[in-house]
Amino acid sequence: MALQLGDVAPDFEADSTEGRIKFHDYIGNSWVVFFSHPKDFTPVCTTELGAMARMKHEFDKRNAKLIGISVDSGAEVAKQAADMVLLRHDLGVLRDGIREGRRTLINVNKYVLMATSSNFGNMMSMAAAALFLPFLPMRPLQILLNNFLYDVSELPIPTDRVADADLLAPRRWDTAFIRNFMLTFGLLSSIFDLLAFAVFYNVLHTPVALFQTAWFVQSMATQVLIVFVIRTARSPWSDRPSALLALSSVGIVAVAVALPYLPWAAFFGLVPMPASVLGVVAAFTLAYLVVTELAKHLFYRLDLARRHRPAPQLVASPA
Repeated sequence: MALQLGDVAPDFEADSTEGRIKFHDYIGNSWVVFFSHPKDFTPVCTTELGAMARMKHEFDKRNAKLIGISVDSGAEVAKQAADMVLLRHDLGVLRDGIREGRRTLINVNKYVLMATSSNFGNMMSMAAAALFLPFLPMRPLQILLNNFLYDVSELPIPTDRVADADLLAPRRWDTAFIRNFMLTFGLLSSIFDLLAFAVFYNVLHTPVALFQTAWFVQSMATQVLIVFVIRTARSPWSDRPSALLALSSVGIVAVAVALPYLPWAAFFGLVPMPASVLGVVAAFTLAYLVVTELAKHLFYRLDLARRHRPAPQLVASPA
């Protein structure tokens, strides 16, 4: 039937996203704006629905209700308008999704912390070595091999364990924390590198090839094994990594130690290390892990104080 201006719109009942409604009771004394929403889950109609939803507050200001007329059921329209649709009647799905999201962020953060601190430390070590060494502490091909092996060792990080206590509260991306971590542990790594350079060059008087081999092995051992220390704010023996991450880390270090003794080691400029040099490499690696573990606990205490430091108050000066 045709409606003229001033006519009373006929009453009707229909299913909607707000349940079953009776038209006259639903609108009360409000104005009504009808718009067509022919079909759910199509590009044009979805755009129309989103555009009208964004303008709803403007219609509310003018005491007008928006009603979209669709050939689909109210349930289908609600699905399209929803941010999330549960396929099972179980809110545990939301809990599991939140926990998985937090676990993913924590594991991504582990890689970022290790990669930034390691790269920053290696850069500082190479730059400082140029001041007193007459040769490169590591050949370009050795650096490429070092980076490749390191990345392979970190591939299982997505499988790493995350303590239940770390999943209880929301996490956010903290660039200040990453920066401070990179500077602190990157510089600490560089200090141990420079101490090793001094021992290899001034005490043991190692030839160039042996020097480069020793630092290649030490660099691999320190930057790979350090995952057990800095992957958690707790002690590594109380918060253990996943089996796959542990196997990959230990396996890559074993490969790095064995490389200088393999027949094709000369291709990478690596030479066999005598027991004395290998012992120094092992001692520096162990000392680095112990000192980093101690520094980690101090770092987290200072970071906790930083987070709870009150914001500075702005005081207006008298006129």
